[in-house]
Amino acid sequence: MWNRFVALLGAAGAALLSLASGPANAAEQISISNYGVSPGGFPWAIAQEKGLFKKHGVDISAIRSSPGSAPTIREMIAGDLPFAEAGITGAIAALKSGAELRVIASTVNTFSEVIWVTMPDSPIKTIKDIKGKKIGFTSPKSATNMMAVLLVKRAGLRQDEVQMIAAGSFAQALTALDTGGVDVIPMVEPTFSIRGSKYRVLARGNETFAPMSNVLALTTVKAAKEKPEVIRGILAARREALDWMLKNPKESSEILTKAWKVDAAILENVIIQLRDNGAVDKVAYWGQGNIELKALENILEGAMTTGEITEAFDVRTIIDESFLPADLRSKK
Repeated sequence: MWNRFVALLGAAGAALLSLASGPANAAEQISISNYGVSPGGFPWAIAQEKGLFKKHGVDISAIRSSPGSAPTIREMIAGDLPFAEAGITGAIAALKSGAELRVIASTVNTFSEVIWVTMPDSPIKTIKDIKGKKIGFTSPKSATNMMAVLLVKRAGLRQDEVQMIAAGSFAQALTALDTGGVDVIPMVEPTFSIRGSKYRVLARGNETFAPMSNVLALTTVKAAKEKPEVIRGILAARREALDWMLKNPKESSEILTKAWKVDAAILENVIIQLRDNGAVDKVAYWGQGNIELKALENILEGAMTTGEITEAFDVRTIIDESFLPADLRSKK
């Protein structure tokens, strides 16, 4: 009887110790902007499906999708998540509100998935013909707002020589174009591969805009201190997933259909096009993780043109490369 009591007491003590210290590999969730919508998020689906998170010591129970940078960052902070992929301007807004964030990797470095189009019977043949026309974008101070401003500048026009219209979501912008509410809109992959043949292409992102940090890998100062190995594992899994995806676009497209709900052949074509033609000034669309400082500075400069940010910001003050392997860290 005594021996049984001692054994039960020992088991209870071990259980209490386990509860106090927490599980060694507790399941985590991550938040990714436009996961299931934008091709920027493709590597995350590959990492999850192929078990690469677990291979690198991380249990990811769910990949959350948010419609943009600010919602993604709010979800990371409110949900106490260790990781998010979002735009730098959303991060700056959060920092100004008191959040403690760090940029830990560059993941999508160009806007090559964005194509600006007009109707096939439109008198607009090139971007120089947009004078006096209605330029649609998604929402004020968004990335598409910034690109619209840069597009007008690239055409050699003043902003007051066109009419800028916030048309809502990409789907709403497309409806506005079809019904004559606007003359030019941005389309994104894979929607462009599905429906783009119905429209006239005016400008492709990879031919029009400099390298810009589309989205970045972010974490909180709290998570950086408490879960460094989790963060390293997440980044390592994505890097391996990206490498496999670029080498195996057909097999990858089959995996991606689950989250993107698009025909595999279309997704395969998107992977190949962004792999082979998505680079700008030798900066690839999908980054391995190394910080592309020039692309970061370009996106901040662009955001200044729309008022998304109103003063200069030294992004280097919030960069932490310690979660990257040595070969991806900047040479200082």
